[in-house]
Amino acid sequence: MDDWNAYDRKGAPPSYWVKITGAGTEKVQALYRAIRAGTVRPTESWEGSQSGLSTKELENRLDISERYARDLGIELNTLRAELVELKKQQPALAQ
Repeated sequence: MDDWNAYDRKGAPPSYWVKITGAGTEKVQALYRAIRAGTVRPTESWEGSQSGLSTKELENRLDISERYARDLGIELNTLRAELVELKKQQPALAQ
């Protein structure tokens, strides 16, 4: 994906105008911070439909991958321990 149009000519990220009205300054500031942090999804979007996995599906895949990596780490540690034992039993393997 080309991101050349996501930045202005000086290399700065784009600026967006947002108008927020609310009952109090604290609530407006909290909403603004949430928007900046990306934790609030817009109610209206001009982006086209996007293909790919949903956030929930991506989180599930990440969870599965993390468990798989953890299991591989455990297996690797077991194999290392077995190798150390083999080297103790067979000194020729240690070289």
